[in-house]
Amino acid sequence: MRKTSAWTALLVAGLTLVPALAAASQVAQSGPVLKRGTDPIDLETRARAMFTNPKRYAEAARLYQRAADQRAPGDRVRVEDLTMAARLTFYDGDAAKARILMERAADEALAAGDVINAAHAYVDAAFLAQDARESERVADLLGRARMLAGSPLLAQQERDSILARVARS
Repeated sequence: MRKTSAWTALLVAGLTLVPALAAASQVAQSGPVLKRGTDPIDLETRARAMFTNPKRYAEAARLYQRAADQRAPGDRVRVEDLTMAARLTFYDGDAAKARILMERAADEALAAGDVINAAHAYVDAAFLAQDARESERVADLLGRARMLAGSPLLAQQERDSILARVARS
């Protein structure tokens, strides 16, 4: 009888621990648990919900910026988040801050090896700098885009697209 009770106790303990171990394993595989309100997907979803209300663009831009900060360097979505933050900031009327965000998106894309998106983001940042009357930044940003257009990583069509945008500015 004692052996049966001992085996039953072990079986019950094992069945109780299995779900807890599975949950712990899942957390370990998915990375660190973030504080509530810092999940980048949640932040992006909340920001998108504000698109219909231009009065909330600044808030949406801040959410995209926070989402970008939660993502790892090299994550392409990080660049997309910064780009959206820059656009929303511009639509909210702050071209200078939008330029800073777009330039950061370009730098992040370049650091991740995404030459084409980096070049286009530098051109976008140049347009924003022009709008913000930051003429010294315009030349620098266009120079960076021009330099990246010469990359051997780009196809001729991509190179032409970048150079056409540079020429228009």
